[in-house]
Amino acid sequence: MPPVALLSHLRYNAQVAVIAHWAGIDPRMLLAILLRESAVMKSAGPFPLLVLDGGLVSLDKLGLRENPSIGMGQMREAVYNRTAAGYPEVFAGRRWEELMYDDTLAIAATAYHLADLRQSLDAVSNNSPLRADQLLAVGYNGGESYMLKVAKSGAVTGDAAKYLSGRSFVFPPPWTRGMSTPGYDHYYDLASAMYGG
Repeated sequence: MPPVALLSHLRYNAQVAVIAHWAGIDPRMLLAILLRESAVMKSAGPFPLLVLDGGLVSLDKLGLRENPSIGMGQMREAVYNRTAAGYPEVFAGRRWEELMYDDTLAIAATAYHLADLRQSLDAVSNNSPLRADQLLAVGYNGGESYMLKVAKSGAVTGDAAKYLSGRSFVFPPPWTRGMSTPGYDHYYDLASAMYGG
């Protein structure tokens, strides 16, 4: 991520710390997930993100594109709705579409979804070489069942390894040709430097 884009995320540090505390998760993990998920979009600035997200939602509602991910946490509608239903005191009256322009809502949705994933992970033995926060990152990206499969089997497959260590852009904008986006581990290290630890 370009340094300017990283600096734009610094304004969220206090929010991330407070919301992570409310959700009972590590703020380093939450910030790392947000940085990882929003790395491509935020590097272009907020306006292209809103245009892209708004277009994806419109295509979804027209039935032309199914299941888009939107907002800072790149969250799908079904995941948001499950998370919101589990925490009605936090998400009452809020809709998935609001993730496009309400970064605080996006941070909260990401945090509480990670809290749900952690509850599932706590119920199984971790046979993988990954730390719990890394498994949660894998779960955030690939889903709960994938996270549990990696934890139980101990096999860190290609998708998990790519999410943690970085991967090439799927649809590279012209200014990113030949680049790759850093992985979760890179952002976790940055977040650790910001929050200590």
